Amino acid sequence: MADDVCHACFGSKRTYQLPETFWATTVGGLLCVFAVAVAVF
Repeated sequence: MADDVCHACFGSKRTYQLPETFWATTVGGLLCVFAVAVAVF
């Protein structure tokens, strides 16, 4: 997850394997959970 390069073949990683995609998905998911929690309370 640390680099944009595959350590096995030294090629570019696919979009879903990039660190930016991981963090964007994680932050988006947390924001959704927070929004639902705020809406419920």
